[in-house]
Amino acid sequence: KKPCAPRNRASVMSRVRALIFASALCTGATAFQALVPRASLHHRSLPAVRVAQPAHFRQSRVTLSDAAATAPGGQPGKEADKEAVVLVESTQRSIAKAVSWRLTAAVITLCTSLFFSGSMMAAAGIVGMDFLTKSLTMFIGERLWNKSNVGRSDKGDSIGRSILKAVVWRLFAATNTLISAGIFTGGWEVAAQIAGSDALIKTSLFVVFERVWAMISWGRYPAPKP
Repeated sequence: KKPCAPRNRASVMSRVRALIFASALCTGATAFQALVPRASLHHRSLPAVRVAQPAHFRQSRVTLSDAAATAPGGQPGKEADKEAVVLVESTQRSIAKAVSWRLTAAVITLCTSLFFSGSMMAAAGIVGMDFLTKSLTMFIGERLWNKSNVGRSDKGDSIGRSILKAVVWRLFAATNTLISAGIFTGGWEVAAQIAGSDALIKTSLFVVFERVWAMISWGRYPAPKP
Protein backbone atom coordinates (compact mmCIF):
# COMPACT_ATOMS: atom_id res chain seq x y z
CA LYS A 1 0.00 0.00 0.00
CA LYS A 2 2.86 2.43 0.67
CA PRO A 3 4.02 2.55 -2.95
CA CYS A 4 0.56 3.56 -4.00
CA ALA A 5 0.61 6.78 -1.97
CA PRO A 6 2.87 8.70 -4.36
CA ARG A 7 0.72 7.61 -7.28
CA ASN A 8 -2.39 8.89 -5.51
CA ARG A 9 -0.69 12.17 -4.72
CA ALA A 10 0.55 12.48 -8.30
CA SER A 11 -2.85 11.80 -9.72
CA VAL A 12 -4.41 14.28 -7.36
CA MET A 13 -1.86 16.94 -8.31
CA SER A 14 -2.37 16.30 -12.00
CA ARG A 15 -6.11 16.64 -11.56
CA VAL A 16 -5.65 19.87 -9.60
CA ARG A 17 -3.38 21.23 -12.33
CA ALA A 18 -5.94 20.24 -14.98
CA LEU A 19 -8.68 21.97 -13.06
CA ILE A 20 -6.53 25.10 -12.62
CA PHE A 21 -5.67 25.09 -16.33
CA ALA A 22 -9.30 24.56 -17.30
CA SER A 23 -10.46 27.29 -14.97
CA ALA A 24 -7.76 29.60 -16.38
CA LEU A 25 -8.96 28.85 -19.89
CA CYS A 26 -12.56 29.49 -18.93
CA THR A 27 -11.62 32.72 -17.19
CA GLY A 28 -9.55 33.85 -20.18
CA ALA A 29 -12.32 33.00 -22.60
CA THR A 30 -14.89 34.81 -20.50
CA ALA A 31 -12.65 37.86 -20.21
CA PHE A 32 -11.94 37.80 -23.96
CA GLN A 33 -15.64 37.60 -24.79
CA ALA A 34 -16.32 40.44 -22.39
CA LEU A 35 -13.53 42.65 -23.73
CA VAL A 36 -13.73 42.07 -27.50
CA PRO A 37 -17.20 43.64 -28.07
CA ARG A 38 -16.18 46.69 -26.11
CA ALA A 39 -13.00 47.07 -28.06
CA SER A 40 -14.77 46.59 -31.39
CA LEU A 41 -17.48 49.05 -30.35
CA HIS A 42 -14.84 51.54 -29.35
CA HIS A 43 -13.03 50.93 -32.61
CA ARG A 44 -16.21 51.47 -34.62
CA SER A 45 -17.17 54.59 -32.72
CA LEU A 46 -13.93 56.42 -33.46
CA PRO A 47 -14.42 56.74 -37.24
CA ALA A 48 -18.02 57.85 -36.64
CA VAL A 49 -16.83 60.66 -34.39
CA ARG A 50 -14.06 61.64 -36.78
CA VAL A 51 -16.35 61.71 -39.79
CA ALA A 52 -19.15 63.53 -38.04
CA GLN A 53 -16.86 66.12 -36.50
CA PRO A 54 -15.51 67.65 -39.75
CA ALA A 55 -19.02 67.64 -41.18
CA HIS A 56 -20.14 69.56 -38.11
CA PHE A 57 -17.27 71.99 -38.58
CA ARG A 58 -18.10 72.43 -42.25
CA GLN A 59 -21.70 73.08 -41.41
CA SER A 60 -20.61 75.56 -38.77
CA ARG A 61 -18.38 77.32 -41.27
CA VAL A 62 -21.16 77.53 -43.84
CA THR A 63 -23.51 78.85 -41.20
CA LEU A 64 -20.98 81.44 -40.10
CA SER A 65 -20.33 82.51 -43.68
CA ASP A 66 -24.03 82.82 -44.36
CA ALA A 67 -24.45 84.84 -41.20
CA ALA A 68 -21.53 87.06 -42.18
CA ALA A 69 -23.10 87.62 -45.59
CA THR A 70 -26.30 88.84 -43.98
CA ALA A 71 -24.68 90.66 -41.08
CA PRO A 72 -23.87 94.36 -41.53
CA GLY A 73 -20.25 93.90 -40.42
CA GLY A 74 -19.54 90.58 -42.18
CA GLN A 75 -16.75 90.31 -44.70
CA PRO A 76 -19.01 89.09 -47.57
CA GLY A 77 -21.32 91.96 -46.78
CA LYS A 78 -18.44 94.35 -47.35
CA GLU A 79 -17.71 92.74 -50.69
CA ALA A 80 -21.35 93.04 -51.65
CA ASP A 81 -21.26 96.71 -50.69
CA LYS A 82 -18.13 97.14 -52.73
CA GLU A 83 -19.77 95.58 -55.75
CA ALA A 84 -22.80 97.79 -55.31
CA VAL A 85 -20.71 100.99 -55.50
CA VAL A 86 -20.89 102.82 -58.84
CA LEU A 87 -18.85 105.72 -60.17
CA VAL A 88 -20.51 108.99 -61.11
CA GLU A 89 -19.09 111.95 -62.99
CA SER A 90 -18.46 115.46 -61.80
CA THR A 91 -19.76 118.59 -63.53
CA GLN A 92 -16.24 119.49 -64.66
CA ARG A 93 -15.86 116.12 -66.35
CA SER A 94 -19.15 116.58 -68.21
CA ILE A 95 -18.03 120.02 -69.42
CA ALA A 96 -14.69 118.64 -70.59
CA LYS A 97 -16.39 115.78 -72.45
CA ALA A 98 -18.89 118.11 -74.14
CA VAL A 99 -16.22 120.56 -75.29
CA SER A 100 -13.74 117.91 -76.43
CA TRP A 101 -16.41 116.08 -78.43
CA ARG A 102 -17.64 119.28 -80.06
CA LEU A 103 -14.12 120.09 -81.20
CA THR A 104 -13.72 116.59 -82.64
CA ALA A 105 -17.16 116.57 -84.25
CA ALA A 106 -16.67 120.08 -85.68
CA VAL A 107 -13.77 118.88 -87.82
CA ILE A 108 -15.84 116.04 -89.26
CA THR A 109 -18.88 118.26 -89.88
CA LEU A 110 -16.68 120.83 -91.60
CA CYS A 111 -15.29 118.19 -93.97
CA THR A 112 -18.66 116.63 -94.83
CA SER A 113 -20.40 119.99 -95.21
CA LEU A 114 -17.66 121.31 -97.49
CA PHE A 115 -17.67 118.09 -99.51
CA PHE A 116 -21.43 118.00 -100.18
CA SER A 117 -22.15 121.73 -100.34
CA GLY A 118 -18.97 122.96 -101.99
CA SER A 119 -19.21 126.22 -100.03
CA MET A 120 -16.86 127.21 -97.22
CA MET A 121 -19.32 129.79 -95.95
CA ALA A 122 -22.10 127.22 -95.68
CA ALA A 123 -19.78 124.72 -94.03
CA ALA A 124 -18.58 127.31 -91.52
CA GLY A 125 -22.16 128.30 -90.73
CA ILE A 126 -23.20 124.69 -90.15
CA VAL A 127 -20.19 124.03 -87.91
CA GLY A 128 -20.76 127.23 -85.92
CA MET A 129 -24.45 126.53 -85.36
CA ASP A 130 -23.73 122.94 -84.39
CA PHE A 131 -21.08 124.02 -81.90
CA LEU A 132 -23.33 126.53 -80.18
CA THR A 133 -26.40 124.33 -79.94
CA LYS A 134 -24.83 120.93 -79.33
CA SER A 135 -22.28 122.00 -76.73
CA LEU A 136 -25.04 122.94 -74.30
CA THR A 137 -27.31 120.05 -75.20
CA MET A 138 -24.50 117.51 -74.88
CA PHE A 139 -23.62 118.87 -71.44
CA ILE A 140 -27.25 118.52 -70.41
CA GLY A 141 -27.30 115.02 -71.85
CA GLU A 142 -24.19 114.06 -69.89
CA ARG A 143 -25.76 115.27 -66.67
CA LEU A 144 -28.93 113.29 -67.39
CA TRP A 145 -26.93 110.15 -68.17
CA ASN A 146 -25.06 110.71 -64.93
CA LYS A 147 -28.31 110.08 -63.06
CA SER A 148 -28.73 106.67 -64.74
CA ASN A 149 -26.79 103.59 -63.63
CA VAL A 150 -27.53 101.56 -66.75
CA GLY A 151 -24.31 99.79 -67.75
CA ARG A 152 -22.38 101.41 -64.93
CA SER A 153 -20.32 99.72 -62.20
CA ASP A 154 -17.41 100.37 -59.85
CA LYS A 155 -15.12 99.94 -62.86
CA GLY A 156 -16.85 102.62 -64.92
CA ASP A 157 -19.08 102.55 -68.00
CA SER A 158 -19.55 99.34 -69.96
CA ILE A 159 -19.33 99.03 -73.75
CA GLY A 160 -23.10 98.59 -73.94
CA ARG A 161 -23.62 101.89 -72.13
CA SER A 162 -21.26 103.64 -74.56
CA ILE A 163 -23.13 102.23 -77.58
CA LEU A 164 -26.48 103.22 -76.11
CA LYS A 165 -25.27 106.75 -75.45
CA ALA A 166 -23.92 107.02 -79.00
CA VAL A 167 -27.22 105.94 -80.56
CA VAL A 168 -29.38 108.18 -78.35
CA TRP A 169 -27.13 111.19 -78.93
CA ARG A 170 -26.98 110.63 -82.68
CA LEU A 171 -30.77 110.69 -82.98
CA PHE A 172 -30.76 114.23 -81.64
CA ALA A 173 -27.52 115.35 -83.29
CA ALA A 174 -28.54 114.14 -86.76
CA THR A 175 -31.80 116.09 -86.55
CA ASN A 176 -29.91 119.18 -85.40
CA THR A 177 -27.37 118.88 -88.22
CA LEU A 178 -30.14 118.34 -90.79
CA ILE A 179 -31.85 121.59 -89.76
CA SER A 180 -28.58 123.55 -89.68
CA ALA A 181 -27.48 122.23 -93.07
CA GLY A 182 -30.88 122.94 -94.58
CA ILE A 183 -30.74 126.53 -93.37
CA PHE A 184 -27.22 127.30 -94.63
CA THR A 185 -27.26 125.31 -97.89
CA GLY A 186 -30.81 126.05 -98.91
CA GLY A 187 -31.37 122.49 -100.10
CA TRP A 188 -32.74 119.63 -98.06
CA GLU A 189 -31.18 117.03 -100.31
CA VAL A 190 -27.69 118.31 -99.57
CA ALA A 191 -28.64 118.70 -95.92
CA ALA A 192 -29.73 115.06 -95.79
CA GLN A 193 -26.41 113.98 -97.30
CA ILE A 194 -24.47 115.96 -94.71
CA ALA A 195 -26.57 114.69 -91.81
CA GLY A 196 -26.45 111.09 -93.08
CA SER A 197 -22.69 111.04 -93.51
CA ASP A 198 -22.29 112.59 -90.07
CA ALA A 199 -24.49 109.88 -88.57
CA LEU A 200 -22.44 107.08 -90.11
CA ILE A 201 -19.08 108.50 -89.11
CA LYS A 202 -19.83 110.04 -85.73
CA THR A 203 -21.83 107.16 -84.27
CA SER A 204 -18.83 104.83 -84.44
CA LEU A 205 -16.46 107.61 -83.45
CA PHE A 206 -18.58 108.52 -80.44
CA VAL A 207 -18.31 104.96 -79.12
CA VAL A 208 -14.51 105.21 -79.36
CA PHE A 209 -14.68 108.62 -77.70
CA GLU A 210 -16.66 107.18 -74.80
CA ARG A 211 -14.30 104.23 -74.38
CA VAL A 212 -11.31 106.57 -74.21
CA TRP A 213 -13.01 108.63 -71.53
CA ALA A 214 -13.92 105.42 -69.68
CA MET A 215 -10.20 104.81 -69.16
CA ILE A 216 -9.73 108.26 -67.62
CA SER A 217 -10.37 108.34 -63.88
CA TRP A 218 -10.36 112.12 -63.55
CA GLY A 219 -13.69 113.56 -62.49
CA ARG A 220 -15.17 110.24 -61.33
CA TYR A 221 -16.03 109.38 -57.74
CA PRO A 222 -18.17 106.81 -55.90
CA ALA A 223 -21.83 107.63 -55.84
CA PRO A 224 -23.00 108.80 -52.41
CA LYS A 225 -25.19 106.32 -50.59
CA PRO A 226 -28.82 107.38 -50.21
